[in-house]
Amino acid sequence: MSHTVQGLAYVTTDEQAEAARAGHQAAVEEQRASRPAVADPRPLQRDVLVMMLDAGLLRPEQCRAGREIAEMVYATTAGIIGNVVARYDERITGSDADDWPSHMRSAYVERFRPWSEWAKAEAVKGLTFRQITLGICADNLGCKQYGVRHGIHRMTALRKLQLSLFWYAEQARWIDPLPDADFAA
Repeated sequence: MSHTVQGLAYVTTDEQAEAARAGHQAAVEEQRASRPAVADPRPLQRDVLVMMLDAGLLRPEQCRAGREIAEMVYATTAGIIGNVVARYDERITGSDADDWPSHMRSAYVERFRPWSEWAKAEAVKGLTFRQITLGICADNLGCKQYGVRHGIHRMTALRKLQLSLFWYAEQARWIDPLPDADFAA
C-alpha cells in the first residue's frame, strides 16, 4: 500500500496492514463481549380474544363482539384527532356527513353506545365492565395481566369479560337471548 504523506511516499508493508486489521478485529470482538446480552426478540403476541376462543373460553360471537368493541375504540380515539385537524381545511366532499363508513356509524349507534352505557353502570371491585372489556379487547391484555395490573383475580376478569361480550353480542342479535339473564351477578 502506498500513500503520500507530507509530499513524501509512505509505504505500508503487508505485515503492518495485517497487524492493524487484526488489532481492529480484536477490539471489535472485545466490545461485543463486553456488551450485555440481548434477550431473544419476543415473537409477536397473538390476539388475546383469538387465544381465548381457541381455548374454549369465548364463543365466536363474543370474539366478534370484542373485535368490534376494539374497532370502535380505535375509531373514536383516532377520530377525535382527525376531526380537529379537518376543521382547518375545506372539506373535499362538501358534505357534512360523518367521516365514518355507514356500517361503523350504525355499529356505534346501535351496539357500541348502548353497550358502553350499560358497561359503565356495572362494576366489580371498583372497576366497571367497560374498563375490564376495553383493557382486554383494545389493549390486548390477557386476563391474568389485567388482573395483576388492577388487583382482581384473573377468573373475575374473565367472567366479567364473558358477560360483557355476551351482552354486546345479544344486543347485536348475534346470540339468542337467555331467559331471565342477570348480567350483574
